[in-house]
Amino acid sequence: MKHRTHSLVVPVFASCLIVGFMLGVTSVYADETVPPDAGATRPIIRISQADGTSITAQLLRIDPQEIVFETAGAATTLSLEQVRVVERIPANAVGESAPGGPVALAVRLTCTDGSTLEADDYVWDGTQQAVLVRPEGRIELPIDRVQSLAWLTQRTVEVPLPADGTREPVWVASIPEGNQTDLVVVGTPEAFEFVECAITAVSADSVTVVLDEETIPVKRSKVIGLAWLRDGGGHSEVASDVAARGIRVDVSGGSLKANQVGWTPEGLVLDNNLRFPAAMLQRIDYAAGRTVSLATLPTERLEVEPYFGALGKIKGLAAFFAPRVLPGGSMPHPGLLMRPRTVAVWRLPANSRRFLATVAPVAGQQVSGNVVVVIAMDEREVFRRQIAADAPAGMPIDIDLSGSRRLKLTVDFGGAGPGGGVVFTDPIIEK
Repeated sequence: MKHRTHSLVVPVFASCLIVGFMLGVTSVYADETVPPDAGATRPIIRISQADGTSITAQLLRIDPQEIVFETAGAATTLSLEQVRVVERIPANAVGESAPGGPVALAVRLTCTDGSTLEADDYVWDGTQQAVLVRPEGRIELPIDRVQSLAWLTQRTVEVPLPADGTREPVWVASIPEGNQTDLVVVGTPEAFEFVECAITAVSADSVTVVLDEETIPVKRSKVIGLAWLRDGGGHSEVASDVAARGIRVDVSGGSLKANQVGWTPEGLVLDNNLRFPAAMLQRIDYAAGRTVSLATLPTERLEVEPYFGALGKIKGLAAFFAPRVLPGGSMPHPGLLMRPRTVAVWRLPANSRRFLATVAPVAGQQVSGNVVVVIAMDEREVFRRQIAADAPAGMPIDIDLSGSRRLKLTVDFGGAGPGGGVVFTDPIIEK
């Protein structure tokens, strides 16, 4: 693969430039927008509550403090403190997808917090707000929240996504370290070049840049990507206020993080400055910002006594029997592998509500026997299950922690023999 970085030299960049006028955001897309409430009036939703119960209803409104919905013809208001997840139920209950395969969208925008959005096009007239254009309508977002933009290779329904599901182009990983300017990426996905400049606008036909104090429109057909320099002096820094956002919002074509969510049939608004067509809302995970991973929470007490007790004291083997943190699960949160006999006690964070996890036997050659998993709150047993070595399906755990101060987790022998390990997937404490 061929790629290099050009300095601020006009002649080198001149071959990529065209003479023309940049079209405004409004004039280009005024006829392509969809009415803001198209297909979004009173969608059917499922509300998962903090107590483990759920409600299916018609959504009327969401504001920063509460959600308003209708069931049996009556409007009900629920505080968001009682809500874990709000999920839109498709009109077709078995799910909806584009006939023949995934829909080919033209651009992929990455935010400063790593969130991504895919759309048909992107335009920016140099003001504080940028615009993404999608089939549902227009998305408006602050330009300082945009980290990079990639024009994707057009796909047909016969060309599937890569096996790992990634859509990130190669040039993103090749951005030079320590670069101190915006970057325009020109060329092809296989042979590209970085041009250092200041990006000032993006239209349907061109990318306008400032190069050596000269304003120049660059033909968009030559450009495969853009990367903005953000606070922190790099192209991957995450500002502290962005990192603190705890609500996860899934929309058509992407997923974002937010501190505040509002929804009406007129639109979806995040943090008072990201605006989406109402029909794009798919899921809001309020619990994402109220969870603590049990795998990374320090234990108050830990006792490990393997079947052959002396093995637990041999250097090099003790770590094998001790609890082990595993890579993130589906949420994702780190998992936790434990072997019999292990007793671990954690002091619960303030305002802990529930302990959620899925437990299953370790797969492969390490499977050697049944184990028993016991969970106690303040020494009061609330969960006891035998986990069979030949039953790989995970067993869900959902325990009310209200008023408790300590969680005790015991993995014990379930019969003759040393038994096998168990894996707790996504073990989290929800506050």
